[in-house]
Amino acid sequence: MIVDSVKNIERYACLGKNFETAIRFILQSDIENMRPMDFQLDGTHVYGFVKEFPLKTPPEVKLEAHRRYADIQLVLGGKEAIYIAETDRLSPCVPYDEEKDIAFYDGEDQFPLHLEPMQFGIFFPWDAHRPCCLSGDAVCSLKLVIKVEI
Repeated sequence: MIVDSVKNIERYACLGKNFETAIRFILQSDIENMRPMDFQLDGTHVYGFVKEFPLKTPPEVKLEAHRRYADIQLVLGGKEAIYIAETDRLSPCVPYDEEKDIAFYDGEDQFPLHLEPMQFGIFFPWDAHRPCCLSGDAVCSLKLVIKVEI
């Protein structure tokens, strides 16, 4: 897992060609004025969306993890808590769905990341994450999510 400010995102282009594509998109976009949309940057290798998410309490959101993709999750507006746990310390509660590239987990080994606007997290397959959780007085989060094939 990586957590940082968008002003430093260029540092992570070295993670590979698909990360470079995703980061180039972020750097060349007017991210402060993005509105909900879906997009493809390189077919099924790099794609994503901007969406406004209502925030929930942690028990209302399942821990999820992916195998084929890493997530870049960048908060554009509002704020959000994302709870993190290592997948090898969790018990699967919904088996991996290859088509959707997602599995859900139960477990308590987790800690919260509180993301403010223009902060992001990169979540790898071993980083189970419980996104879209309440943080402070925020009730929603506008977020850019890019799926990066690894």
